[in-house]
Amino acid sequence: MRKLTLFLTALGLIVSCKNSITIDDKAVAGGGGGGGGGTGPCSLNSTVTVSPKSNTLVVGSTMQGTATWNCDGKVEWYSTDGSRVDVIHFDTTYVNSQFPWGVGTFKAGFIKALAPGQADVCAKLVLFPSVHDCMHITVTGTSTTVTVSSVNVTPQGATISLSLSSGTCSATQLFSGQVLGSDGLPYSNQGLTWTTSGGGISSSGLFTASAPGTYTVTGASVADPNVKGTAQITVSGSCQQTGPTINPVGPITLGSGTGCTNNTGSASITNGVAVTWTNSNPSVVTVTSSTSTTVNFVSVSGTSGSTTITGTAANGLSVSLLVNVSNASCNTGVIAFGTPRPADTTIMANTRYHLYVPYTVPAGVRNDVLVRTSNCLAYVGAPVITSTGTNTYQIDLTVQGIATCQGGVIILKSAADTTISVTAHANVVSAPGPTIVCSPASASGVVGTGGRVICTISGSTDTRVWYYSTDPSRVSVVQKDTTFAAATNPWTAGSHFGGEYRYIWTGSADECGYSPSNPSIIACITHTVTAASGNLIASSTFEIRDHPVTVELNRLYTAVRSRSLK
Repeated sequence: MRKLTLFLTALGLIVSCKNSITIDDKAVAGGGGGGGGGTGPCSLNSTVTVSPKSNTLVVGSTMQGTATWNCDGKVEWYSTDGSRVDVIHFDTTYVNSQFPWGVGTFKAGFIKALAPGQADVCAKLVLFPSVHDCMHITVTGTSTTVTVSSVNVTPQGATISLSLSSGTCSATQLFSGQVLGSDGLPYSNQGLTWTTSGGGISSSGLFTASAPGTYTVTGASVADPNVKGTAQITVSGSCQQTGPTINPVGPITLGSGTGCTNNTGSASITNGVAVTWTNSNPSVVTVTSSTSTTVNFVSVSGTSGSTTITGTAANGLSVSLLVNVSNASCNTGVIAFGTPRPADTTIMANTRYHLYVPYTVPAGVRNDVLVRTSNCLAYVGAPVITSTGTNTYQIDLTVQGIATCQGGVIILKSAADTTISVTAHANVVSAPGPTIVCSPASASGVVGTGGRVICTISGSTDTRVWYYSTDPSRVSVVQKDTTFAAATNPWTAGSHFGGEYRYIWTGSADECGYSPSNPSIIACITHTVTAASGNLIASSTFEIRDHPVTVELNRLYTAVRSRSLK
């Protein structure tokens, strides 16, 4: 060990430390193109020498600079204009392409000419940057700008198979891509935008398909979206999902009275698919036991209502059984109706709906029913009675609204005992009336021009539309499809369509379309008429400003217009 006195220089001032610092004789690790050397620690008195002192390069060419120094330190290279001449600062290995360097190992002082001009390339001591030496580089030739050249997408021609996972049938494949520049090296911006002709693909290149087929995956360069690469992928296989089937299909009705012999039920999966059972309303039905394919349940005493027993398979498919609970169904020897579905509803006139009613009839007793309805309701066809279990049935009755009313009644009675009945209610409301819509919503133009308004009626069997103008002296309108044998001001000879209009005089007027069978069905648009450029009045050809509106047209306009404005 030896004692050294360390001097520091800052802002041109030399400061002497009072105490000496002991430094190991071992040299500080060196580096840099050309190597180094030295006989002790670096100081401001050390020197750096680069070689060659000058050189001329063509754009895109390279060279290796060397540096020597007389101390045990480290040298860093730099360029005074990195846009023209770039240099490797220290010995470096690039795993990814770095502009303008490719992938590989580079020695410090390795130089590349980028653009015409001049720059100095220098080597300096890391600990004492003011100790440096430079070479002068002149660059000739044409500057080359690296652009995006191509995109390589991998894998090419992949084949994947559909499989079922957590109830979802799909197949996935991760794609990657490399963007190459016009210099043949990996481009500085490797960003890609992914798209696919089918299925889906994430921003990271993860392709997902749910159906078999052949798809094209495309990766477009973010730097230049016009440069793209593609790959084909084939998706094969299928995921045939089997859902459970149940017996009985329901609905079924249980009783809930004390000592009731009709208060238990069961269901089973008929095709062997394992399920997990759920009960939507435990307050009326309790599940007593279950396996992966069977379930047993009992009604809660003293309750009425319904629940849904559902079996759900691992693939997400399910099957359900509707269970109704009614005190009236407690004794299988008694005729009883369950709660109608719906018990109370609202329909439009001339429409139909299905009324479902659970029905219990003892063995050996006729199960047909009698039906009565209010005047505003009618039933269509005979009631359909279907067995749902031992002595239990479901009645399916088609009901139609024939007139508007509130609180319409449907009464079902047992044909075996007419004192046993059930009642449902339905309100019947009016269907929406006919409407008319005209297009365009408004129009404008200069005197002498014209066009056509088209109005359409919906909700009526009579879809004819006639037209008129509220001021024919300004806007003349064809009432309905017409053929003029001779020219009639302002119309030419030939066929014309209802709704055609011609602008006669400046100002505004409405053109209205209405139903000839019901003039209250009416819609109007407003026309705005202006003079032709440079004219203050209409030409004499159309100058019928004082032409009177006919008495009939006045009467029609007053009738339909006043009604439409109410």
